[in-house]
Amino acid sequence: MLLIDVVCVITAFGLFVRILVDMFRRKVWWGLLGLFALVPAYYFAIRHYTGNRKVIAPLFFLATLVPAIHLYSMAEEGERRVRPFLTEVASKLSLDCKFTGDFKMSSGKTSYFVLCNPNHINEIPAKDVVEMIANYRSAYVEPMIAIFDDKLAANPTTAIQVGIKSPMTMVACFELFEGKVTKSWATGPDQPCAK
Repeated sequence: MLLIDVVCVITAFGLFVRILVDMFRRKVWWGLLGLFALVPAYYFAIRHYTGNRKVIAPLFFLATLVPAIHLYSMAEEGERRVRPFLTEVASKLSLDCKFTGDFKMSSGKTSYFVLCNPNHINEIPAKDVVEMIANYRSAYVEPMIAIFDDKLAANPTTAIQVGIKSPMTMVACFELFEGKVTKSWATGPDQPCAK
């Protein structure tokens, strides 16, 4: 399916450039509008394109629609995979975790991002970021590994990036993969666990 997405994106980009050039030829304001928004390009392809409208417009629409539907279905699949893990974490560790809908695919594994709010956020002391990561790892992440093994062992290519908010206005981030913590880091709250 990834190959189809790549072909569709390349095709959509090529068609978009053709349509955009035609928009600029007709009127400069059409071209500028199409440059900054996709909807006018669709409208122009359907109503005003000077070439073969009956081929270009549906092809452009499908080439942009197929990857969007695939990304949406992958996010839905991720939410379905992660839901049992989140339910178990909420009941055993008193963490309020939510799947953010973000995922990343690389090197044959799919990482899903989960953001957690501890119910007892002030009970785990930390003086600095290193201590916060160590304390959160022992209090929350080590028990999560057993839950990860229990709920997600059937999906060997699944990884979960867990972000745990702290009272230090920081987010402690951990990547769980194959029954262990593969990475740990801290970020600010504005873009949690972004690298």
